Amino acid sequence: MIHSSQLILVAKKSERRNNLNLLIFEKQDLTAGNHILVSGERAKHLQNVLHVLPGSKVKIGELGGLIGSGIVKEIGNSVLLEIQELTQNPPTPAAELILALPRPQMLKRILENSITLGVCKLYLINSQRVEKSFFSSPVLKPENIKKHLIIGLEQAATTILPVVEVFKSFKVFSEKILKPEQKTERLRLIAHNSALSQPLAKVVNSYQQSALPASSPVVAIGPEGGWLDYEVKTFGEYGFKCVSLGKLILRVETAVSVTLAQITNALYE
Repeated sequence: MIHSSQLILVAKKSERRNNLNLLIFEKQDLTAGNHILVSGERAKHLQNVLHVLPGSKVKIGELGGLIGSGIVKEIGNSVLLEIQELTQNPPTPAAELILALPRPQMLKRILENSITLGVCKLYLINSQRVEKSFFSSPVLKPENIKKHLIIGLEQAATTILPVVEVFKSFKVFSEKILKPEQKTERLRLIAHNSALSQPLAKVVNSYQQSALPASSPVVAIGPEGGWLDYEVKTFGEYGFKCVSLGKLILRVETAVSVTLAQITNALYE
């Protein structure tokens, strides 16, 4: 007898590959004769979800490179595809996200979703209200970060992985990464409700209408419970403006999506 909890687990596992809109491959996946050998969960997805057959055309992309198409040649425990073309440039992400390290399960989703939100750099940092045990999570292992980012790439149909850096010290992060602005001021925002905060939409619209050329925006999202005053002050010293996301309290992943979606849509539409 299968319990409901087992059914939920099976459903969650199947969801992981339900949106393979682009098959990502790396050089180690290549075999002789310009072929790609796909195994594991992705091979199962191609067969059981996309129902590919020999001769089926599949959208493919080389990690960090061009996008194109391949033709299925053989199906078994693995799927063999022949590369037909790689000619399309992937969209170029532009936004930088500074994120107080969230809970591991939430981090997985944010890693996957960051691709569709236009993130090119992701800084996972410490904050006074971050649980220190989060930094021991297996999710932070480079191979696991890469795995979740690739899931995001396949969903978003692009090939450019964001650069991810982890900082266990807020002080080290602020000294190494946060730098005074030079000639062109970038849009630097920190999500934080205070008496000085302005609505996000107002700040973005004002920047959009200014004479400043569009440049990579950078957004800081705090932990559950928010940033502490001294952390906000530190960001302020480096040119970050406080913005409000509304009166309702949002989950961290929701705040990330709301903020980046508004910014990237306004600046790069």
